[in-house]
Amino acid sequence: MRAMSSGVKGLDEVLGGGFFRPSAVLIAGGVGTGKTTLALQILFNAARTGRKCLFVASISEPITAINRFLYSFSFFDPDLETIHFADVGEAFMAKEDVFSFIRKNIDLIKPEIVVIDSFLSITENKEDLLSLFSYIKRRNILLLLTEVFTEEHLNEHYIASLVDGVIFLYAEGGRRNLAVLKMRGSAISTKKHAFKFTSEGIEVFPKLSIAETKVSERRVSIGVKGIEHVLGDGGSVLEGSIILVTGEAGTGKTLFGFHFIQAGIEKEEKGLIISLNEEKPTLERNARHFGFDFNKGLLKILCVPLIDMIPDEHLIKIKEELEGVKRVVVDGFPCYLHAFDNENEYKIFMRTLISLCRSEGITSIFIGDTAPGERYPADIAHLADGIIILSSEEEMGVKRRFIEIVKMRGSAHTIGKKLCDITPNGLEISP
Repeated sequence: MRAMSSGVKGLDEVLGGGFFRPSAVLIAGGVGTGKTTLALQILFNAARTGRKCLFVASISEPITAINRFLYSFSFFDPDLETIHFADVGEAFMAKEDVFSFIRKNIDLIKPEIVVIDSFLSITENKEDLLSLFSYIKRRNILLLLTEVFTEEHLNEHYIASLVDGVIFLYAEGGRRNLAVLKMRGSAISTKKHAFKFTSEGIEVFPKLSIAETKVSERRVSIGVKGIEHVLGDGGSVLEGSIILVTGEAGTGKTLFGFHFIQAGIEKEEKGLIISLNEEKPTLERNARHFGFDFNKGLLKILCVPLIDMIPDEHLIKIKEELEGVKRVVVDGFPCYLHAFDNENEYKIFMRTLISLCRSEGITSIFIGDTAPGERYPADIAHLADGIIILSSEEEMGVKRRFIEIVKMRGSAHTIGKKLCDITPNGLEISP
């Protein structure tokens, strides 16, 4: 049986394809997490494709109140003839049995999808719901129920065992997440997936599924003048390598990344710079100062506003930008830590980002400042194929810069520090 698309960007992937009819699915979560919005977005998207839909409004939030907030979303279309509304408040006022009222509307409209908003305000009687579920399944209907629950309360409530699926919405630490806790007949992931509200409604960002690492014997040039004095094979590394370039401020780390990108452009290879420290105009100006020409249509620069960054959304954006790219520079990667509530989430994010580059066979340089007394970030160093340290020391009143290769898998390299300098042409390493 073919799944019915939710019409919500990213949600079908989380659902394992979409919804199936007949079934009953609970959309649960705390107050203000977006339960009603998600249900209505699914309903309007289905109605737009020609499916007949019915929304049953609760006593606590009548149709007039719902219509007011719907106008802020582009999915709302008051002129759609395939979507219908029923207000259970009318049944209560007429002292009519609520479930007879709902069945009467279903028999009249013959919908394919029905939403009952805040179902516990209608009844808490288990037998009433069992009777309704049996009724809607005989008519091949997708029933979506919304209700306020904590996850602990939901696990103890009878509704969790009655429904075919549970979508749970979270609001935690200023971020919103969604998890499909249950969906009979579908291959789902119970991981939490980020989502956000936009003018189009809710957009979901599924966790990335990373392919296997691409292995290559091809060599990729670094492009820094004199690099062959410390790195074998003419100053090149194996394609697909992940290299950390670390050191204190002012040692030429970003410049090192410019050389790497420029070497690719000269070979007609597409590059991507992900900058967490500087805006694009500043980065381009600094590159021009040293004679780098990035205006050949082969370089994309992605500047990351960490304050509003949703990590899963950011990873999906990077995956899209990697199309056809051969070289990546992530400048200021330790700054990503500020986008997370705890260090473990940051480590998982970095592991995913590095795995994404590996799966595409992209040679990547991750640039980061080190804290006083730190040579390189030990928490992710084990994930890298190479570690290059740029440093500076004062000798007899003169400050000198040095480069040291700590490790480089698949490449011969010297041990110890070599002098380097920043010249009008960029970074140069002495013999």
